[in-house]
Amino acid sequence: MDKPTASKLTGPDLWTDAIQTMGDNSDNEQEEGDGDSDEGDNFLGGPAWRTAERIILHSRFQGEALSWKGFDFALVKLAPRRPGRRGQSAGEVEGTIAPACLAGSGFLRGRHSGDNYYFSGYGRRYIPHCLTDDTGPEAFGVCGRPRRCTKNHRARHCGVSFLYKGRRHSRCLTDVDTPSAADPVCRALRRARPDLRKEERLLHVFSSRRKYLTTCYPVRSPEGGKGWCATRAPGVDKDEEPSFTAGWGFCSTDPWMKHCTRTIPEKENTTAYTTELLDLPFCVEKLRDNLHVEQPDVAPAEFAHLEEKAGVICIGQNHTRDSKGDLYFERSAKGAFAELRKAEWPDLVEAVQSRSPAKAFAVDGGPVCFGDSGGPLFQLVVTPRADGGAVVTPVVVGVFSFILWGTCRGEAEPGYFGKVEFVEDWLKRYLTGGTCWVERGAGAGGARAGAGAEAGAGAGAGAGAGAGAGAGAGAGAETGPGAGAGSGVRRD
Repeated sequence: MDKPTASKLTGPDLWTDAIQTMGDNSDNEQEEGDGDSDEGDNFLGGPAWRTAERIILHSRFQGEALSWKGFDFALVKLAPRRPGRRGQSAGEVEGTIAPACLAGSGFLRGRHSGDNYYFSGYGRRYIPHCLTDDTGPEAFGVCGRPRRCTKNHRARHCGVSFLYKGRRHSRCLTDVDTPSAADPVCRALRRARPDLRKEERLLHVFSSRRKYLTTCYPVRSPEGGKGWCATRAPGVDKDEEPSFTAGWGFCSTDPWMKHCTRTIPEKENTTAYTTELLDLPFCVEKLRDNLHVEQPDVAPAEFAHLEEKAGVICIGQNHTRDSKGDLYFERSAKGAFAELRKAEWPDLVEAVQSRSPAKAFAVDGGPVCFGDSGGPLFQLVVTPRADGGAVVTPVVVGVFSFILWGTCRGEAEPGYFGKVEFVEDWLKRYLTGGTCWVERGAGAGGARAGAGAEAGAGAGAGAGAGAGAGAGAGAGAETGPGAGAGSGVRRD
């Protein structure tokens, strides 16, 4: 489901009657009930954790399509435990549930690029879109795909579809030379240096006046690779032929893309993935690109202050390209090639990174997908103990709200979260007694009670500006922030 079924509006908040979660429901819907049945399962199947007695949506949340305006939060009051079915205890999970604290005022102030955060949820861990890795011209780009998949964000089967030399291809190409092989400068270099014909490192070529000419990529997919594909940005339906140094990349071998050319299987994996908070201008830029296509009437001023006014932050994975093995060449006026040494040109690497498609840094979105809505973004706060040990406390800093295009990964697809401290006052109206809050610099020693004695903090509709993130389970556990069947921190 995208939203709980509301029965009435009381004051500033949306309340529901008691809700019984339903078992084996592929649509992930929740229906109203009296809360007394012993037959309820959660939407993943298996034993029910709890009956949801009450759901409170933030009154300023404006709906799925406007999730980028923030306040995508809900509180779920869970009934006490009851026996599970078929001899299983309700709430039985693999691993250990760790009560979580909530990030209070100023927790994210002074955050640094590269700080580790973690995300866990019940969403997809295979995606039907083939993406590129970061070794070709288009880092973390989306391979061309059937147009139906650019519109159906929740498709489970997409595959590959792109043009090259007037022919349509439906797979990553392992037996066809890359576009770089046809670059006349690269062809001349490889004729002059036959030993470079199978070179897998990047070859950067400059003129005798040190003008950047081109970058030569491998002629074929590297050993053990899946081939290469032409890329097409999300939101673009028109196929374009790739050029020598743009519009294509090497197909990723990431496990998420294992089934990208066929129907993806369902896979539950609540492993906590490492991720990073991305710079706000990047978050705004990618949102702008999506809204330009899917909500073109939205003015830039409406989303320019994404974190300040909407309390929305975004995550992804920063990658630094290793250029240590790259080779550099100078072509003379007569067409001869000589290898350049870094010692001869101290700014050589910087010259390449500023002028070629081989950039120093690239961003891969994720790791969030459909079904992860409400999942926690958290940090592990370590507080020393007097005996020399330490207390490790998960602190939930964000709740997953939406993605943009439905690809779940890639350079155009950061994951957007509601910032917990942004709605601290609202949460404190309901989370009383036993609630653990951690502020920046305050430490978490001794604050080991779960966040929220009766209600957990999860996302509301949890859908994106264009694609939506689907209905998912929240963070935490019986007393942690979440929607009952939360992710929490696993300590297997």
